[in-house]
Amino acid sequence: MKSCLATALLALGALSGCSTWGPERIDTTGGHPVLGATQPMTPAALDAEVDTGRLLVKTGAAGGSAVAYPGYKVYDQSGLKVAHQAVQTGNGTEGAAELKLAPGRYFVRLDAPGQGPREFWVTVERAKVTRIDNNTRNGTPPTVR
Repeated sequence: MKSCLATALLALGALSGCSTWGPERIDTTGGHPVLGATQPMTPAALDAEVDTGRLLVKTGAAGGSAVAYPGYKVYDQSGLKVAHQAVQTGNGTEGAAELKLAPGRYFVRLDAPGQGPREFWVTVERAKVTRIDNNTRNGTPPTVR
């Protein structure tokens, strides 16, 4: 019975054109910039989560009051997807959710429709917030090579 089920699932995968099984994985090789500055967490955040770090990505016009928190995917160093943060809007950091991550180095790909993917590396430290403040006019991280 189990072999029939396995055969059926294999056939279904072949018919649907599925060539890989498992979580999403991307290629992280290349000369991508390293962005982000770490800052201490708030005391409330420290009390709640001491074994994690946080990531906050922000874009907006330079000098403007409008702030956007873009959607983005986070991958580990091997290219395996570990998280996704949806688009957020607000007038300051009080409206933004900080993504909780284990300490380490991560590859970030912004969900920037119409402008192509924006990719960069960040380092998340234990009990710190890594902030990506991007205030360029077009809302994309600067290219650093």
